[in-house]
Amino acid sequence: MAGDTITLALSGDVYLDDFIKAVSELRALVTELSKDVARGAEIEWNVEDLQAGSATTIFRGLAKEADEQRRVEAVVRAYAIVGTSMERGVDIPYSEGVVKAARGITSVLNGRIDEILFETEDMEAVITSAAPRAQRRRPASVFAYGAIEGRVQTLSSRTGLRFILYDAFGRGIPCHLSKGNEDMMRDAWDKWVIVEGRIRRDATGNPVSIRDISDVVVREVGGPEDYREARGAVPVGPDGLSPEEAIRRLRDA
Repeated sequence: MAGDTITLALSGDVYLDDFIKAVSELRALVTELSKDVARGAEIEWNVEDLQAGSATTIFRGLAKEADEQRRVEAVVRAYAIVGTSMERGVDIPYSEGVVKAARGITSVLNGRIDEILFETEDMEAVITSAAPRAQRRRPASVFAYGAIEGRVQTLSSRTGLRFILYDAFGRGIPCHLSKGNEDMMRDAWDKWVIVEGRIRRDATGNPVSIRDISDVVVREVGGPEDYREARGAVPVGPDGLSPEEAIRRLRDA
């Protein structure tokens, strides 16, 4: 079902105490959001996926009553609003309990942890500072079609077609494939690829995510000795200088 998962990811050197603190506050956050937007519904949040390298945890909500599942989607949408509100530096439009839990999550931004990602199947928000109150509004993110090169290190289809692309600067960029485009990732894991799609960039120009992906091209990366295979690749005419003669003339000029 679409709209029933939430993701929390911590970037940096994540210690066990930090991870426990963030997940504990996340539990408090979804509990308080349920009171605000899904009062009366009994929802269980199951751990759907854990990715140790980026301290990423994905939870799937399941209402005990089938006809209450739409309440899960309401909580997911509210979670997205909380994330984007903190990213933009504006007031969180929910109860004080929600605000307290959200600030509890961002309190782990302690220098070792430099980014926290709030993500759903439709959006993501990146928070880089723990603010005790709403700050000056930050510039909105920019979306544009483009391409980014990097290595595919994390690939998952459990909660939608999602993978992490690590670019040349070591930034992990969440990428989301549309259903039916599974073949784009054939044999792409741990390969250097070019991903084309709608790129979201933050105010400094750094890529935050790629959605509506139109193509994934696997690039062949040469080895350190592959240059030797290039010898003689360009033929020399009968009257042309040999490489040795050309170097000799340059040296003696």
